[in-house]
Amino acid sequence: MFFKKKIKFSEPNCWFLEEIVSYETISKWPRNCTEICGKMIFNQYSDIPVFELQSYFANVSVFRGSISFEKSKYASIEFLSGLKSIECEPYTFGFYNNPNLEQLNFGPSTNFTCPFSIFDNKRLDASAFCGINEGLFEVISDGNLKNCPGCIGTEMYKKTAEDFRNCTLVTTSLDLLSYQFIANGFDLTAFGDIENISAEFSVVRTDFESLSFLKNLKTIKGSAYDTVSYDIDIRDNQNLTRLGISLIRNLIPRKPVFLANFEANHADFCFTIDEFKVFLENKVVFGNLNAKLCENKTTACIFKNLKDLKSNCSEIQGNISINSGDEVYIGKLKSVRFIWGSLTVQDTNITDLAFLESLEYAVNLNSTGSWVHGFMGSWVHGFIGSWIPGFMNSWVHGFMSSWVHEFMGSWVHGFMGSWVHGFMGSWVHGLYNTDSSDLEQNAGKC
Repeated sequence: MFFKKKIKFSEPNCWFLEEIVSYETISKWPRNCTEICGKMIFNQYSDIPVFELQSYFANVSVFRGSISFEKSKYASIEFLSGLKSIECEPYTFGFYNNPNLEQLNFGPSTNFTCPFSIFDNKRLDASAFCGINEGLFEVISDGNLKNCPGCIGTEMYKKTAEDFRNCTLVTTSLDLLSYQFIANGFDLTAFGDIENISAEFSVVRTDFESLSFLKNLKTIKGSAYDTVSYDIDIRDNQNLTRLGISLIRNLIPRKPVFLANFEANHADFCFTIDEFKVFLENKVVFGNLNAKLCENKTTACIFKNLKDLKSNCSEIQGNISINSGDEVYIGKLKSVRFIWGSLTVQDTNITDLAFLESLEYAVNLNSTGSWVHGFMGSWVHGFIGSWIPGFMNSWVHGFMSSWVHEFMGSWVHGFMGSWVHGFMGSWVHGLYNTDSSDLEQNAGKC
């Protein structure tokens, strides 16, 4: 399965190639365009009144590029209220130090594809804007008359435990890195009220033994940025043996897939079955999965041999082996939805795998860092059910193990990680971190 990011382009004659919007530059405004591209800054030199700007934006429904209000004199931005779509990802829509700005009055149907940074606008009630657009994108706000609900999880080295006490929503990524906690002697119980993280979540090079201090965390929405490789990145934590986030249920992708990475933690790092089900049910794709299943009580049936296996098990833990003579017992597997281990079919006279009709996932984790050797329910029904008789006897263990390991592991990690990071990151960076002459040279890329 390949994922394409749709990149939309504006006609070159619909570009605004000036950075600062003012009477001096507005003569370059592209007339008669419904979609405009550019890098626009409204600052102290922006001297065009709001009512005049409204005439320039009257026919514009889509803006692509970068918009920033920095130390401007504007009290409102109602000239942008007619826009149906603002597409500036991976950069932010920024409002910084605008002393007169009182409201962000976009239109009620405006669609945003980029995060917002709203800082130090002393008359601005940012909470009203965030309330209307709750959950659509990442919003960072601070130093305004009223900020958006939630706390900021970046630049943790500047924070104290009290910045997170009673905080249920983190409006940014939450990055837990070793030096931040060593320097501050951070009281981890301060994270105990967090329920939602609005972007990516990373834990890197800490001395945590588990993440149980996030005892109320229920939802991680993932990153909106193509330049971020993983939505969950937990690596190089030498003491980390358990995940321990017991209430997590929702892993919501802002990109085609939700990507997770568990790498180079303690050799005994493990998931409980219930924890790992959350990743499966949210269709998470793994970059690295250095983990095993925890040895604790489980409701799954324990596999020793097919003859002695209980009937009607929905979950089986162990390495299932179906050999010559086991054909009479395969009906016991008709109800199984999860296999926590491997599955081998060999030296039998079985002609199809219809007895696996309920199977949704097969997962084989072990201490050497195995990957998910799994497949989804609809794929099982469509593909396994019609598998060519006589060919599949040694297929399950050999093909699924190596193929899923090599393809789903390394391809998604390599392609989705490095390609998106390299192409989208460097390409957009090259386009918008430029002056006007550079924009002209990048014709066709806006």
